[in-house]
Amino acid sequence: MKALYRKAQCDYNLKNFDDCMRDCKRVVELDNQNKDARSLMKQAQAGQKEEDKKSKGLFANMCKALGKGPIPPPFVAKKPSDDLDDDEGCDDDEEDDAAPMDEAEKPAEGEDGATAYPEVIYAAAVPERLTSDKMEKKMKKITKEGGKRGVEIEGAADMGGLQFFCTTMDEPNGDADLLYESLKAMNEKSDPSEEERKGGSGRIGKMLISKNQEDTKLALVAYCPPAKQGELRADDWMNHLLKTLGGGELVFGDASTAKALINNDSDKGLFVLKLKDSAITESYNHLKSKGLFPDKTDDSDDEMVFGDDDFPS
Repeated sequence: MKALYRKAQCDYNLKNFDDCMRDCKRVVELDNQNKDARSLMKQAQAGQKEEDKKSKGLFANMCKALGKGPIPPPFVAKKPSDDLDDDEGCDDDEEDDAAPMDEAEKPAEGEDGATAYPEVIYAAAVPERLTSDKMEKKMKKITKEGGKRGVEIEGAADMGGLQFFCTTMDEPNGDADLLYESLKAMNEKSDPSEEERKGGSGRIGKMLISKNQEDTKLALVAYCPPAKQGELRADDWMNHLLKTLGGGELVFGDASTAKALINNDSDKGLFVLKLKDSAITESYNHLKSKGLFPDKTDDSDDEMVFGDDDFPS
C-alpha cells in the first residue's frame, strides 16, 4: 500500500492526475482512514480541473490566431476563357514592369495549377517483421490512427497558420518502426472521393512521440516537408532533441525523416515518464529558435503546446 501511495505521489508530480486519482482511490479502499491519500486525491482533482481549463482554451487561442499566419487563399482553377479576358485588360507596361520570378522561388505546381502535394521519400527500410501476417491487424490500427491524426493536424495547423506540429501517438506503443508507419499514414495524400478523409498533412512538419505501457521505451519520429528542409532537416532536429534530453539512439535519419529510441537509463537520468512531455516542449523550443513556430500568440501569455490530449478521441 505504501508503494501504491508513493506511485500516486510520483504521478501527481508528473501531472498524471488521472493515474494519481486512481491510485489514491485504491489506497482509500484498502485503508479508509488514510488522510494523506484523501488529501492527495483532492489535490489531483484540482490539478486535473486546471488542465481541463487549459485544454478548453487551446482551440480558442488557435481561433484568435486565425488569419495571422501565412495561410494561402483556397485555389480556384481558371478557365482558359478567363485567362484571355485577363490578357485583354492588362497594359503592356505592367507586364514589362513585373519582375521575373526566379525558378527556385516558384512553388511546385500540379497539372491543374494548384500547389503540388509534396512527394515524400521514406528512405528508412520497412522491417520484415511489420509485413508478417501476425502484424496485419496491428498495422491496420496504426494506419487508422495515423490517418485520423493527419486530418486533425492539417485542420488545427490551418486554423493557427502553423508549419510544424508535435504530438503523441498511442498505437505504436513505444515502437519506433511502427511510429514511422504512423507518419506515413498522416502524410498520405487525402482522397476527396472518400467518405472519411485520412492523412493530408504532408505539408506540415512533425515530431511524433510514443511510449510503451511499461514506461520503459520512448519512440520518436521527425518529419520535415521538402519545402522546409532548407531551414530544418529532420535528422538535425532529432539529433538536437536527443542531445537536449540527455541521450537516446538515432535509428535512422536524413533530411526528410528521422527516428530514434530512448530507453530508461537511471545512470543517465533518463526516465520515460518525464521525457514524454519534455520531448514535446524541447521540440517546440528548437522550432522557435529557428523561427518556425510562434513563440507566443498575440492575445495570450500561454505557449501553444499540443499533444494527444488536444485532439478528441
